[in-house]
Amino acid sequence: MSTPTAKSDAKLPATLEEHLNETTRLLIEHAATLLPLYLLLSVPGFLAAGYQQATLPETTGWFDIADALGTGFLWGILIAVLQVLPLGLVTVYVARRVFGEQVSPSEALSKAADNVIVLLLVGFLVNVVVGLGTFALVIPGIAAATFLSFAVPAVLLDEKSPFDALKFSFELVKNQFWRVLGFTLLVSLLAGIFVGLVGGVFGFLFGFAAGYSEMGDFSLKLGAGAIGGIFGALGAFYQQVFLTLFYLSSKRRFKVEEPKKPVPIRD
Repeated sequence: MSTPTAKSDAKLPATLEEHLNETTRLLIEHAATLLPLYLLLSVPGFLAAGYQQATLPETTGWFDIADALGTGFLWGILIAVLQVLPLGLVTVYVARRVFGEQVSPSEALSKAADNVIVLLLVGFLVNVVVGLGTFALVIPGIAAATFLSFAVPAVLLDEKSPFDALKFSFELVKNQFWRVLGFTLLVSLLAGIFVGLVGGVFGFLFGFAAGYSEMGDFSLKLGAGAIGGIFGALGAFYQQVFLTLFYLSSKRRFKVEEPKKPVPIRD
């Protein structure tokens, strides 16, 4: 496959408002093209979220609570790792479009799939570090998530190895930690409002309809969990579009490996 000529001088957002506006523009122009494949790839994550919800144990004491937290930690890692390939698809597609390339979702997926082993390893490492940090009084987990937020784009757009991606993300964030934290928290809040409001309505309607059916408790919980997973994936879709733009603009802002366009898609 020949690679279209990318514009190395592509205009990238600088302020928070510009990032949000550009994210919205990309969603309006490309969501209908990109979302079907993204959601299809996210099905294992939906099912895992639903199964986790359906098998939550009853907690009656401290031991049960500790066991539930440990199980939830492992499930969280699994679900996050299952979402790495769909998020990789979004990262490659958005970066190509920003740099002027006419790329299809299938071509973007091919590039992400070429790096799937590295992506899975990076996803696992990031979520283990963030999860352990969260257990350590939450704040270390937030800091770890902030420092490692650019790891996936570093793998896909700059062909970094797993540990180099973690290091590269840390180096890119450390001089703008509060900016990255503020931007990502705001975008997470916006996505969370969408997931909470719209997903909550659909969850209520599902529960209401299930009340008139003969669905068992397991099926009801499985369905409710899967619906939550779907809307969680939609929120993650929005966040990843924003994060990809933020990664590219951060590289330009700090003149990291400039001038450089994303690594081209190859046969």
